Amino acid sequence: MAWSIQAIRRGGQALSRSNTTLAGTVSYRCSYQDGGATALVCAREKVKWSYHELWNQIDSVAGGLAQAGYGQGQVLASDVAATSASNVVLQLASAHLGVKFMAVESAEQFEKLRGNVHVTGAVMSSGNSFLAKSDLPVKSVMSEIKGKGNAGVTDRSLDFAYYGTDEVTNNRYVYLAGIGSAGLLETGPNDIVCIASSTNHLFGMGGVISSFNRGAAAYLPDMANLDLQQSTLVFTDSKAIDKVRGAAKKGSKLRGGVVMAEDFGNAIPLVLNETEDVEGTPVRILVVDAPEEKVMRELFDACKDTYYSFK
Repeated sequence: MAWSIQAIRRGGQALSRSNTTLAGTVSYRCSYQDGGATALVCAREKVKWSYHELWNQIDSVAGGLAQAGYGQGQVLASDVAATSASNVVLQLASAHLGVKFMAVESAEQFEKLRGNVHVTGAVMSSGNSFLAKSDLPVKSVMSEIKGKGNAGVTDRSLDFAYYGTDEVTNNRYVYLAGIGSAGLLETGPNDIVCIASSTNHLFGMGGVISSFNRGAAAYLPDMANLDLQQSTLVFTDSKAIDKVRGAAKKGSKLRGGVVMAEDFGNAIPLVLNETEDVEGTPVRILVVDAPEEKVMRELFDACKDTYYSFK
């Protein structure tokens, strides 16, 4: 039986905190933990930001979006590259405003999705983006979006992202995937979490949030030339698992991770006991099909003690 959104929603109530969106996972670290610790590293953009620096980026982009006219409930389409610092900042800045993020990869996909979703504007990777030719009234280049920050929204139940489909994922689903995987992997502040999977997906973005939940560093590698660097944990998928194995052969510090076994859309994954071997390191396999009574059970068990005691 495939998971239902209703089952996920029922499970999500027990672990949710309704006082902040996904952006709050970063500001929380700045206010109550080590804001000077490394939060985000991106090989593609040569970025290495502390939690304070990352929050300043999120706050500035959120301010720029607000100045452009975006507000709670509106939708922005974007082709900003997945698994990049810019992509993560844009998603979290959107969450901070209560704006919904729509990931698109082509003009054809954009036109198909906007047939079912009212899109307010676009945040483009560059002036040459296919989105520049659209008739949207608001269009901005990501590198130019800056502004004065604001208080933002504080409701985690708000809708968050359209990841290549017209079915929306909310802040809570991504947050729950994050805390569940962080508890499962026993992620700590000294870990470096390699996101070797697309952040335009619940799984990849959940991996980013899992690292932020524990004050760890999220590392966004160049997937064309994968280097694990000093990563201790990895989030990957079946398409990239061989690349991860190849990178691990060169010597790595991996102690664990998770691999998405199949594309499960917007469902939060169930963690089973099966593992994939990555050069002697077992990584847990995530699958979608499971009896409904087991939905979220492994994630609940993994995080119910370690997550809340950590907080």
